[in-house]
Amino acid sequence: AEQAFLKARVLGACDSLDGAADGIVSNTAACETAFRPAALRCPDGRDAGDDCLSDPQIAALEAGARPFAFARPMPHGVTSIGPWPVLIGGDIRLWLGDGTEGSQQAFYRWPAARPEALQSSGIDAQTWARTVSPVAEVYDASNPDLDAFRGKGGRMILVQGTTDMLVPTAMTTHYFEALTGRYGAGLREFVRYYVAPGYGHGSGAFHLQWDSLAALDRWVE
Repeated sequence: AEQAFLKARVLGACDSLDGAADGIVSNTAACETAFRPAALRCPDGRDAGDDCLSDPQIAALEAGARPFAFARPMPHGVTSIGPWPVLIGGDIRLWLGDGTEGSQQAFYRWPAARPEALQSSGIDAQTWARTVSPVAEVYDASNPDLDAFRGKGGRMILVQGTTDMLVPTAMTTHYFEALTGRYGAGLREFVRYYVAPGYGHGSGAFHLQWDSLAALDRWVE
């Protein structure tokens, strides 16, 4: 109920900032100024029901809405992750659950998660280099070197949602900027980047559906 309350207040402050009241926060930059979670504070900062937020809840939202800096850099110049769209319409049930038993932090209990990823505070430099960095090299897909791909006539269409709670927009934008730094104006010949307001990680207020194969086929042919 508190998550629904938060979402309603975010939309109330930000939905129409783009000129269209459609249940989607499109002007995300303006929303960051127009909405502050402190406006939802309960009296004395204590949990007082479903129509206000406590100080710890507000602090958690504010933490999610700013970048988290890594103690050690990830491959290819990635030094932080976030901010996440917790204050611009993102669905935080992925993090906090939907109120049903066993739903909280379900993603982070995924069996394939490495223990060192869940207890990162105790990782030394050697463990980081030996176990974490190699996984990130493959899983994060942050390498801007697409020379071989480009040389074979490859085409890439990147689509990012503003309310993606797993891959924040800033991360994909950072990657695109790294590509731009490497290829300059020539990047447009084989990479295009689109940001869809209200689209999450395969869901969202705007559930984007598009024929990616046909789009690539038309571009190549």
